[in-house]
Amino acid sequence: MPILDSARLRRFVDTFTRAGLHTIEGGHFAVRRGPGFSVVLDGPPASSPAGDADIRAIASALRGEIDRNGWRGRWIQHVADEPRPETAADYRIVTGMVRKYLPGVPVMDAIEDHELVGSVDIWCPKCNAYQGSREAYDALRAAGDRVWFYTCCEPGGKWLNRLLDMELVRVYPGKGGPWSSVRLASRREGSCRPPLRPQVTAGGVLPADLSGNALIDTVSIAYAGATQW
Repeated sequence: MPILDSARLRRFVDTFTRAGLHTIEGGHFAVRRGPGFSVVLDGPPASSPAGDADIRAIASALRGEIDRNGWRGRWIQHVADEPRPETAADYRIVTGMVRKYLPGVPVMDAIEDHELVGSVDIWCPKCNAYQGSREAYDALRAAGDRVWFYTCCEPGGKWLNRLLDMELVRVYPGKGGPWSSVRLASRREGSCRPPLRPQVTAGGVLPADLSGNALIDTVSIAYAGATQW
């Protein structure tokens, strides 16, 4: 049964809090496996009875820490990264399970499938996806959802993408071996930059009012290893 390393979690959150960061993003409960999702760390299918037991254990321990440390109002929870149309049905089930065991905690994921309306509180499409479907996302905002955006290995071209366009992060393995973050370790000095992939979306340039300010005070602690199950 999964066990939360509460001391380590508190240490990470306290570190970022002292640095002036406010919002805490809890890492994904599940990862894509074929047509559905499995619980993180090679767990069972997330929507199975065994998956429900794991998610209940993880979420119950996490809810206790959130309440004991006064993190409600700061905590945002991810469920699974980038659900696709073929995984939409399973995503809805797993999101409902997370909401059951973490009531009142907002859910945010990188979602561009508008058919998943009602699943999350905060949508986070890539900036070019937002631009290409701005009316749909504005309708979601009008219904009370929030919309953020992100960039990763795309888009390139005319869109500002610091991951692609700025100097590489310099990371060295040191005596203890490579960093646990594949993304950071692969971008140490001397690594090749991924090629820019120009992309054109109908509708012209990126809207001037589309900015990343909402993300400045946000930190994802799960990928830093704060939650160990």
